[in-house]
Amino acid sequence: MTAALQKLDDGTIKLTITIPAPVVKKTQEEVVSELVKNAKLAGFRKGKAPKKLVEEKLDKQEVQEEVLKKLLPSAYLEAIKQHNLKPIINPKVHVDRIEDPSTLSEQSESKNWQFTALTCEMPEVKLDGYKEAIAKLILLNSI
Repeated sequence: MTAALQKLDDGTIKLTITIPAPVVKKTQEEVVSELVKNAKLAGFRKGKAPKKLVEEKLDKQEVQEEVLKKLLPSAYLEAIKQHNLKPIINPKVHVDRIEDPSTLSEQSESKNWQFTALTCEMPEVKLDGYKEAIAKLILLNSI
């Protein structure tokens, strides 16, 4: 997993995270295996249907959503740790590129999944000379 950090002028932190295709493929296989265990197919007991038959019936978009649910949180946390960030809000996530990793023949960069997470850190507040400023305000208000 790679994560590129970009700090914008308005204080927003933009993380562009790329998940390698082999990791996506492995996670997809795990998700499919889990779905096969819980599949209900006519003529078979729950979880006992042949994997090939169940895979034909699976909705590819549903499988991709489950893979995203598994990969995104861990990839985001890893990127936060990698760049030593301390976000104060949950990220706004935008999926930039998703390809079907099951057609992976070689390590192709186009099969890598990529998403962008926007968040922010607490701004740095400088309180130099605040006691004097308060004393001036108190003095002005008492007049």
